[in-house]
Amino acid sequence: MQRGLSGEHDSPHAAMYRSSYLREVRKEKYERSDAYEELPESPEFGSLAQAQGLENLQELNERFANYINRARVLEQRNAIFRKQLETFQRMDELAGLEEAFAAQIDLNRQRVRELATDRSKLEREEKDAQRMLDEFRNNMMDDVHASASNRFYGSSSKE
Repeated sequence: MQRGLSGEHDSPHAAMYRSSYLREVRKEKYERSDAYEELPESPEFGSLAQAQGLENLQELNERFANYINRARVLEQRNAIFRKQLETFQRMDELAGLEEAFAAQIDLNRQRVRELATDRSKLEREEKDAQRMLDEFRNNMMDDVHASASNRFYGSSSKE
């Protein structure tokens, strides 16, 4: 945006109005200039008018070339800004992904803690069950030995 007389930024409408106004002023100046007026038909004035017309055309050509160059520069800047914007948007997406991954990592850590607790509980239950199994085996073996010795000693005394 352009700055107004007070140094503040003008609205887009004011800038558009100003550019239209400046265009009209230039047009009026051109129409009032010697190049626009009809010159007498003498060869001197004809060549002078042609020279001034050629100068005006050259000036317009230079201004147009400058305008085209400026437009190219602005298009290049625009392309750079678009790439930067895309990069920033990707960075925002990555930041969102980072937050999602952090949340998932926290959930996974909580699940690991729960599983570790479950594992230690199951290991205690396994030890208790193994101890009970060992006691049962020992009792069974004692009963089997006692019954076998009772049969052996009990059958030999009957004879």
